[in-house]
Amino acid sequence: MVHRIKPKQNKSQNETGTSGATAKMTVQPNNWQSCFGHSAWEFSPKTKQFYYHFFYPQQPDLNYRNPEVKKAMFDAVRFWLDKGVAGYRLDAITTLYEDPSLPDNPVKEEKNVFGDPVMEHKYNDRFPEVHDVLRELRSTLQFI
Repeated sequence: MVHRIKPKQNKSQNETGTSGATAKMTVQPNNWQSCFGHSAWEFSPKTKQFYYHFFYPQQPDLNYRNPEVKKAMFDAVRFWLDKGVAGYRLDAITTLYEDPSLPDNPVKEEKNVFGDPVMEHKYNDRFPEVHDVLRELRSTLQFI
């Protein structure tokens, strides 16, 4: 997959996809599904790219492999800690990273409640890099 991402677009997971039967039709980068059903890829006519969302289309996944993204998120943590918040809830932390080569996830025979094939989220959930981010976050919190 060729990345044609401008620097600001690299803050979320964007992919070009592949050309379909006509110039107006494109094919999603892989078979990943949103946890709320159907494709986890949304096409943006403005950028002519797909963006990835594990949750709602209005919540594009951030690209934590981009150091600027990680720095901005840690800066936000520090900002709120300086304001006196006592802690954070990290309920979707396992989905911070995806396999950058974007392989299709394994699919099972049965269907989910949305009518989509049941999918093992092998390539877009629970990556070891999450532990590195949590250790860094813990280190950041320790000195505040």
